[in-house]
Amino acid sequence: MKREREHTNICVIESKWFDEANTSVRGVYELLADLHVGTPHAYNYEMSNSRAGFVEALQRQLRCDDSNYISIATHGTKRGLKLFNEDHCCPVKPHGSKKS
Repeated sequence: MKREREHTNICVIESKWFDEANTSVRGVYELLADLHVGTPHAYNYEMSNSRAGFVEALQRQLRCDDSNYISIATHGTKRGLKLFNEDHCCPVKPHGSKKS
């Protein structure tokens, strides 16, 4: 059966989760792509384990015509996204906070 769409318009930027395991969210997005488009390859995927790498991947995907939805898969703390090498980026400001 031919699908109308060729891409899910999803991009995933993932950081490694644990030292001792090779856990990934890729399988979830491959399943979604296969169900909706007919191929598990119909999404963009980037692995990023440092602040510089995350910013580079995000900027690259924001320029892509087929990355309308960006999923960030990593641990988080009050300081922001916690990347695998212990870098933090993208701090989250609580709603109504006066701190900058």
